[in-house]
Amino acid sequence: MTSSSSAVSAIETTKAGAVAKGHAPIEATRVPADVVRCWPYEVDQAPVLKIGQVVDELEAEFPALTISKVRYLEDAQLISPYRKGGPQGHRRYSRAHVERLRYILTRQRDDLCHLQAIGQTLSELDQGIADETPTVGPQLVTNNGELVVNLPNDQLLSVSQLAKRLGVSIAQIEQVVTARIAAPDAKGRFDARTAQVVRLALEISKRGIPLRNLRSVSMAADREAELISSTARLHTRGAGQDSCALGLEIAQLVSALHTTLLEKAVVSDC
Repeated sequence: MTSSSSAVSAIETTKAGAVAKGHAPIEATRVPADVVRCWPYEVDQAPVLKIGQVVDELEAEFPALTISKVRYLEDAQLISPYRKGGPQGHRRYSRAHVERLRYILTRQRDDLCHLQAIGQTLSELDQGIADETPTVGPQLVTNNGELVVNLPNDQLLSVSQLAKRLGVSIAQIEQVVTARIAAPDAKGRFDARTAQVVRLALEISKRGIPLRNLRSVSMAADREAELISSTARLHTRGAGQDSCALGLEIAQLVSALHTTLLEKAVVSDC
């Protein structure tokens, strides 16, 4: 029996014991009868959180996370919030939903995993047939209590390895390179950040924006990087601080600002 199945059995056994003793089952007054439980089963399934609270919960680990992103993952059928009052009711999320989102976002960020592959793993976890059960809970790297930027590992991928990892063709990756949005190293290998650029560019192109139009986004990022790097060097000079770490911190803030401004502009045109 898998650990997720064991967790389900433990929960049901606890509930049965509570009923036998004349007490209300655990969560009975909090979890509606029509809630569809999901992995991780050992985490509270009560739908008490609004979507904004979910984003607030995860933003320290994933600064670029937005309400739109959560809804997109719902559309991709990776998460199914409870609908209060019926199918068209307000979304409500449980602690289990938060951990499920954390798992999805971590796999995307650290493993460059395609949503289809993540969905397959989640389906196996929901059914209790997964080979391994991931650890739930925050996976933060800290230094003296302060959040440290979680840099990708040093793994380098060939174009064929990257194609397999992303679930795309080599020709699609070459199109991104030809559009000068991303480039491999001198040996034709892709590091984690470049691989992420390729993945995002292809995801955007699938939604109707030609790759050639994303060249301006790449050029704008290069200009912003120059400003951020020079600012970081200026503010850390003689202070014994790491200019790279400060630069990455500023970059995350600029990215979050850009996302917010872009979403605001798009919503205003809807």
